[in-house]
Amino acid sequence: TFNGIIPLPTDLASWILANVQQYGFYRVNYHLGNWRALAMQLQRRLSTIPPVSRAQIIDDAFSLARVGRIQYDTAFSIVEYLDKERDYIPWSAALSQLWMLESLLYNNTIDYTNFQNFIKSKLADPFNHFGLVKFTQNPVDLLTQSLIAWHSCHYGVNSCVDEATRQFRQWMTNASRN
Repeated sequence: TFNGIIPLPTDLASWILANVQQYGFYRVNYHLGNWRALAMQLQRRLSTIPPVSRAQIIDDAFSLARVGRIQYDTAFSIVEYLDKERDYIPWSAALSQLWMLESLLYNNTIDYTNFQNFIKSKLADPFNHFGLVKFTQNPVDLLTQSLIAWHSCHYGVNSCVDEATRQFRQWMTNASRN
């Protein structure tokens, strides 16, 4: 077991990813420049980083921010790309971490409203991709759709709320079902 710091040059032109595919059970903290480079890479072309590693980066960033090892603005810069994300594992990691923050911000009206608006802005495109009900044989797509749809309606993504309302009203007008 290794518990320590591996010094790396800080003048790298690109980014470094440690614990690829979350091979080990440990957190990785990078210098600020590498966190920024990872955030930019996720914005530019997220497919260069595998989904499991994207989830790990998100989970590490928010876990490290929660204990004061990095700033929350660094963690939030990592999830700026989420409106482009379509894989289950990174979304699951992000929403788990953001759910913890939501519970802390709930009683602070201004911060909570800003937090909700941020999450809504990240969920809108994925919700439009997956929809409220998606008919697919792929179980991972079903999990992703369910996760995105639930959180989209919870945070008030207009297209989700509108579709849920439309489906409910349609069900209510069907006399044989109610």
